[in-house]
Amino acid sequence: MKNKILTVIMTVVIILPLILTGCSDNKEINLDDFLKIKYDYDLKDYIDLPEYKGLKAYSYEYDTDEEAYIEANILSVRTYHSRDVKDDIEAKEGNSVFVNSVSTINGVQYSGGTANNYRVVIGSNTAGVAFENRLIGSKEGDHLSFDVSVPDNENEVSELRGKTVHYEVDIVAVCEVELPEFTDDFVKAYLGLDSIEAYKESLRKQLKDNYRDNTYKVIISQIWNPLLENTNYKKLPQDEVKKIYEKNLDSIKNYVSKSKLTLEQFAKSYYGISEEELLATIQSEAESTVKQELVCYQIARNENLTITEEEYTERATDYALNVYSLESLEEFEKQFSKAEILNAILIDMAQEKVADLADVTYVSSSELTSMIEAAKQNEEK
Repeated sequence: MKNKILTVIMTVVIILPLILTGCSDNKEINLDDFLKIKYDYDLKDYIDLPEYKGLKAYSYEYDTDEEAYIEANILSVRTYHSRDVKDDIEAKEGNSVFVNSVSTINGVQYSGGTANNYRVVIGSNTAGVAFENRLIGSKEGDHLSFDVSVPDNENEVSELRGKTVHYEVDIVAVCEVELPEFTDDFVKAYLGLDSIEAYKESLRKQLKDNYRDNTYKVIISQIWNPLLENTNYKKLPQDEVKKIYEKNLDSIKNYVSKSKLTLEQFAKSYYGISEEELLATIQSEAESTVKQELVCYQIARNENLTITEEEYTERATDYALNVYSLESLEEFEKQFSKAEILNAILIDMAQEKVADLADVTYVSSSELTSMIEAAKQNEEK
């Protein structure tokens, strides 16, 4: 799953989502004992879980045209490794045209309005359809002078929107784009796989993995918060609440000290609340974190969830690269303890397990939003 939040190491999400504290305890945790990281006692003294099996949800059907996706990726890879062959031809769609260009608005040149030896592939829409179409039929040595009306929409550069741009363009060269043959040797040389079929299989797996991750997100978004809300919290382990509260407060204080403000000034200046309200919010978030963890740990124990070293490495690496934009798992484990990382993984695993056990109705992508909205309205009635 890609919606991971390192719950145990995050600070107060609604206040300071970017402040993270490093780990204070880097001792190794045996993966076989990972359910005992924090709540190594009978959780039934603290919570009564509602029925979490068979919760109703909607998701979308897997309807990707795999072969079209594969062919598009193969063409993209071949194009990336293509070469331009200069020729004495008139430019047509698919050709590379190298241009020197000066563009102005109302006679005034604007920032970024000059391009030298700029490569435009006609039909790629990288330079805009209108501009590329004006190059069709041109040859090396030609000089073109033309206007292009830029649409007034957010897909265009802000300073050009709704304007008429005048171009003076010299054609430096027109080239045929020569695509390399897509062979097993090409795949080995540029894609690091053994064969064309291995590459195709990797793309199919990528599609299936993306679909799985996205369906988890869709299902969990419908069932998880209601599950937390319907849980009966008899009491909370105050030691755990206090640890999270103090850690989050320390993070904020460290941040505040760098800005040379008092906590009261910080609360007022950044959020328009009092220091007391800030502290109350931190307390509330600590309690919410503990509530979620209690639910996750109880589900994990009920369902006998386990994790292998390989699964840990895969999930933790995903955190490192895709959530925290770090370069490696090793760098990630220097910042956070294995216990903290495992705690976050356990939360994801518990959520995924509830999603696996859900009663899911699969509909088309176009129907999904309306079906979810209709289900919410029925629950509110």
